[in-house]
Amino acid sequence: FERRRSFLKKIVNFDVNAEHYIVDAVFVWCFDQRFEGLENGVREYYGFGRIDPVNVAGGVKDISSGSYYSKKYLLEQIDASIKLHDAKSVVLMAHVTCGAYGRTFDTNEKDRTFYCKELEEGERIVSRHLRQKGLAHIRIIKIYADFTGAFEV
Repeated sequence: FERRRSFLKKIVNFDVNAEHYIVDAVFVWCFDQRFEGLENGVREYYGFGRIDPVNVAGGVKDISSGSYYSKKYLLEQIDASIKLHDAKSVVLMAHVTCGAYGRTFDTNEKDRTFYCKELEEGERIVSRHLRQKGLAHIRIIKIYADFTGAFEV
């Protein structure tokens, strides 16, 4: 290791608090940067301080309608946040005209209805998963976002 250490080039100085921490929630949020500020607003609304962000294309998509492996991965991320950081809530998010879905709708109502159904299915899957692990007390919050704000589903 000593020999290899000489190949390391420090590029940023940053002192990190090494103490263990807990979070208020794990957020399964779309990585679409247009909704980053909205994520902060949702945190503030619910009074969440620290969160574990799980940012993936489509937010709830891979839980509600993804492959077995993508669903398993996201459920494992939720489990890790609960186990390692004592998360008490899971926030699932979907947003208007999400490119990860590759779908378009001819009305705002159809768009909203589709994504709200995805959130309901995501909640069903996460809830069942948590119950099987004896974690039914974990709160699940569903957020639908459009270009005007966030809505609790």
